[in-house]
Amino acid sequence: MMLPLSQIRMLLVITLKACEAVHITDLVGPTVIESGEELMIDCDFDYLKEEESQLDIKWYFNGSPIPVYQWVPSMNKGPQVIGDLFKNNLDLKYEAHNDTFKKHRALRIVNPDHRFSGTYQCKVSSFVDEDFQQKDILVFAPPKTIRIDPFISETDSRYLNVSCQVQGVFPVPLIDISWTKNSTSVQMAKMDTVVKTGPDGLLDVTVSSLGLRTDITTDVVMGCEVTIANTEFYIREELELFEYPRLKSRYTSSSSPILVSFTIFV
Repeated sequence: MMLPLSQIRMLLVITLKACEAVHITDLVGPTVIESGEELMIDCDFDYLKEEESQLDIKWYFNGSPIPVYQWVPSMNKGPQVIGDLFKNNLDLKYEAHNDTFKKHRALRIVNPDHRFSGTYQCKVSSFVDEDFQQKDILVFAPPKTIRIDPFISETDSRYLNVSCQVQGVFPVPLIDISWTKNSTSVQMAKMDTVVKTGPDGLLDVTVSSLGLRTDITTDVVMGCEVTIANTEFYIREELELFEYPRLKSRYTSSSSPILVSFTIFV
């Protein structure tokens, strides 16, 4: 049975309104920032005039069912922060738009650290419809210290055990140890990697390599290169052994060898 033309028109109007109802048009934000840099994530959306009094904007973090941020424009109370992590870092006065019903749609996070890495989800809803989008963001922390330690192997004195300790970093970096003589550079094979998590969530990572002492002579420069995936971060630490012939096993040495260490930023 065919529907009357008036009912068909009504259904078309309802369908069109549903399509035009509140929906997110863009979610804008960085994919990577360094710890301490301002983090801005903007959730732009469109809505119908009749939805103004119904709009509800929420932000979620790392899949939690509880939002970390909520703003109901019609309540005229301003946005609210939910949870301890964000309460001291969110700028609740920030306005992303001059539209009364859009001005607090964005998150402005001041001085974020590695703990703010994760998935951010924006959800905008009304009585008519709802929409959500999400974005993964990495807040990386460059290492606080890098140290190269060479020791004669305790199991075979023909070998030199070289470790590179990278402390206070996030996430786990890529660490490569090498030695350079004149213009020749040799990358050493990784023998072991140890990752420890500190109470603040930052990581201490130690990579160890083994090399023949006959290859690593007094004019060799040891190098440790540290990179963080999906970022432009790169640092190289170098160490020269001025008294390498006096180098002993870590378990028998009564004093540390004379070392010179310096850092090169690229």
